Amino acid sequence: MPTQFGWGEYLGGFRFNSSLTTSGRISIVARDTIWVHFNIAGYGGSDIASLRFNGDTGNNYQTRFLTVAIASVTFTNVNTLSTGFLRLAGLAGTMRRAGSVQIMNISNVNKVCKIETWDDNVTGVGTETVAEVCGGGFWANTSAQITDIEMTTAGGATLPAGSGFAVFGLNLG
Repeated sequence: MPTQFGWGEYLGGFRFNSSLTTSGRISIVARDTIWVHFNIAGYGGSDIASLRFNGDTGNNYQTRFLTVAIASVTFTNVNTLSTGFLRLAGLAGTMRRAGSVQIMNISNVNKVCKIETWDDNVTGVGTETVAEVCGGGFWANTSAQITDIEMTTAGGATLPAGSGFAVFGLNLG
């Protein structure tokens, strides 16, 4: 049973209790707007945590990020135009990440996603990190609403204990 909050309901989530490459699919109640908040405690190798919806492993996802390298002010376009999951960052790494994804989850249209992420790919305080300035993408599914979500990695590296995600949602109007 979803728990009601002032801005939506808690629909479900997953916490990694050991190093795994996937959370497996978790079922959620369909809502018009979904937020996925995630924590990545690191990686078992250089990789990017990703989401997959309704078990769709086809090349039906696209992402785009603008990044800024260490000690730079120049934007770099990082995109994946056809992949089997929604990447939660533009660049692979071994670092910790935190962020959120807002998803338009309406039937009969692509599921547009706004992705906000930050990492600490640094050796300590006083060291600069790569900035993932903004990101987004979509799942090219125009029929079904999202009713299950899986967290996985783009390259097969493991996600350690403490990583995970929580899903919240609401219907418009």
